[in-house]
Amino acid sequence: MPLIFWDIKERPETRKKIAQRLKNVEREVNKLISVANKDSTGKVILTDSKNIRRINKTYRKIDRETDVLSFTEDLNEIYINYDWIKKDKRSVEELFIHGYLHLMGYDHENDKGEMEKLENKLRKNILKNAG
Repeated sequence: MPLIFWDIKERPETRKKIAQRLKNVEREVNKLISVANKDSTGKVILTDSKNIRRINKTYRKIDRETDVLSFTEDLNEIYINYDWIKKDKRSVEELFIHGYLHLMGYDHENDKGEMEKLENKLRKNILKNAG
């Protein structure tokens, strides 16, 4: 189960719901694809656009906000831009799936569409039942 950290303010009941949703999504992803280390998520940090832009600039030299960042150095970490969720750009489940695939070694910037196909399959199979 991912350890969830909040870099922004949110109501306790919302935090609890999101934690449960991420736990369910991680379990379903692990069922649908082969994952060598079932505890590979590490941390999920929900942050804002300003902080994710700073992180993106610092570590990727890209000076703009993004939806999700994943880092596999030392501890596996997924940074989710919570502002995008609040603006209904994407769901927390979608962003988690995307970040989780990066932690497992997928890279949509260098593959031939494999990550996108897998991500679409996972979204179709998992998110249709998410509530």
